[in-house]
Amino acid sequence: MCIRDSRKAKVKGAGAKGAVRRRSYLIRTKPRFYRPHTLRLRRAPKYERNTRSINPVKGQLDKYSILIHPLSTEKAMGKMENENTLVYIVSQRATKPQIREAFREVHKVEPRKVNTLLRTDGKKKAYIRLGPDAEALTLANKIGLI
Repeated sequence: MCIRDSRKAKVKGAGAKGAVRRRSYLIRTKPRFYRPHTLRLRRAPKYERNTRSINPVKGQLDKYSILIHPLSTEKAMGKMENENTLVYIVSQRATKPQIREAFREVHKVEPRKVNTLLRTDGKKKAYIRLGPDAEALTLANKIGLI
């Protein structure tokens, strides 16, 4: 049996099954089309797309990640000499009490007041004013800032 004969047999068999059915169409009575609800399968990812599972964010900041580095600009040096204040770049997530505690633990000096501001480059700057018992210049010299 050649290929042409087998095709003829298929066509003959199809005609023998029955009459061709016409498809009936839904008559739309409203101008708005409502999309039918389709099957929604649950996601089955091939790999984890959330980077937090790879690199989890630390919940607690430690004292060395809070105080990033001291600033040694002219304005910061003036604050050291005139107002007994050290200027630090700190973690953006750190709060004033956390900065105060970290400074106390690292330098063994009690700060009197902590003021913070966000710089335009997105970093947080902390002005740490020392009490009358500590001198900002001697502490800066000990750190190696001067």
